[in-house]
Amino acid sequence: MTKLMEMKGIKLSGGKAAVVDFGLSRTGQSMLNQPVALQPDVVIEANQAVVSSAVHGMNGYFVVSDDQYAKLGAPVQEKHYYAWHGALGQKQSIAAGEKLSNSFPYSDSYEFLALEHQNFVLDQLFGPILFLGLFIGIVFFVSAGSFLYFRLYSDLDDDRRKFKSVSKMGLSEKEVTKILNRQIILLFFAPIVVALAHGAVALTTLSNMFQYSLLKESILVLGLFFIVQVIYFFIVRFFYIRQVKMAIT
Repeated sequence: MTKLMEMKGIKLSGGKAAVVDFGLSRTGQSMLNQPVALQPDVVIEANQAVVSSAVHGMNGYFVVSDDQYAKLGAPVQEKHYYAWHGALGQKQSIAAGEKLSNSFPYSDSYEFLALEHQNFVLDQLFGPILFLGLFIGIVFFVSAGSFLYFRLYSDLDDDRRKFKSVSKMGLSEKEVTKILNRQIILLFFAPIVVALAHGAVALTTLSNMFQYSLLKESILVLGLFFIVQVIYFFIVRFFYIRQVKMAIT
């Protein structure tokens, strides 16, 4: 099957087995180096865990050598899986999967799954939810930026008078810039640090719930918000410092 699907096969060595995960599951890592006695003289122990979509619907199953399988007695229960994987990008796969899913409804004796059609249905189901979440996130982010902007500029007149008075005592423009930098950095990045910590905890919890690593997605989302905040910081910093310097010159 792996050759037909052009997937990398599993190499067994030293009488060890391999444990295979599918999809979001990562239960295979917890099954490593855990001997399982199927019979008094047959013990299976996995020394490698791989993620494969070759057989769907099974999470954390063992792959053993032919010699180990031959030592097993008569099985208590047998299950047969038939899989087919067409060429990638086939436009007809969704329509064909929908038609076959309707023709083979769920039954206790068998289970049929069309992966392309299932992914399409999931996209249709969760697409509006993800869009709504993104829209709400953008609204809150823009609102937070506007709040910081007006909070900073509400103190502009006071800062002008304060730095104008202090500059008469010998405070240089370089020192003014340094003080304003610290003030703006504290205002802009104290909330974002708290937000990033909160987002990291939330995404870690979500990752543990689905048993799927969201590290790359977390870095992408949180990093994007941080980059936008940095760009906004430099823009506001430039105009704010210029306004203060104009008052003291």
